[in-house]
Amino acid sequence: MNVRKKINSFLIKNRQWFIIGGAVVLIVPLVMLLFWNRENVETMTPKEETYRYVAGVKIEYSDEMELVREEDKTVIKDLDEVDSGSAPIISSVTNKIILPVSMGFMRPFHEEQLKRVNYFATITKSGSEIEINNSGAIVKSTEGFLYDGKGTYIFLEDVDVAVGNVTYNISAMSYVKEIYGQSVEIYDMSNDVYKYITLTNTDAIVTSYTGYSVNVGTGVMTIGDTKRILFSDIEAMGVLQ
Repeated sequence: MNVRKKINSFLIKNRQWFIIGGAVVLIVPLVMLLFWNRENVETMTPKEETYRYVAGVKIEYSDEMELVREEDKTVIKDLDEVDSGSAPIISSVTNKIILPVSMGFMRPFHEEQLKRVNYFATITKSGSEIEINNSGAIVKSTEGFLYDGKGTYIFLEDVDVAVGNVTYNISAMSYVKEIYGQSVEIYDMSNDVYKYITLTNTDAIVTSYTGYSVNVGTGVMTIGDTKRILFSDIEAMGVLQ
């Protein structure tokens, strides 16, 4: 009995510590979860006015616009919240574009260097070269293109875009986006000219002066007599660094 009384007395005297200890056990995992969630929500604020095109409409954003990565998509938060889609976001102030999604970087004559450029990377023109800033890793190039595996392509060199029997010339850092069999969007960076074209039994074919072509609708690249389907699993690529 004396032993039992001593145990009961100890528990009564120290019950507040047991309560506090239990609370700590519950709070610590909660705090860890909050920090984990915070670390996994990635954001970017361009801090300059930007714009993008959506199905023929130019949408402009303020310098307070924020890009937020949520799971497998990027959300644009300004006056409202919308899915960014894959078309690049273009700076109104500097000669720069921002990638809202990850893209593969293809140099057709250096295929072993196919790498992933992560979302929020920026592309700018530096002299005669195009500069890709991928989370601080900077790579310069005068050839090739980036693509999202779903019909959006950004070209790092001047190319011709053929849609049916009409050909458009676009400059380096311009993009072409096709929804297969439905429409194609063409944006010329140097002239700030955008075209939205409805497709009828045709695809957009991009031809580079360096000797390759890409069917934007099917994702087939042609060099000489060789055709190949572009690797579309962007996340499986090694990161550009």
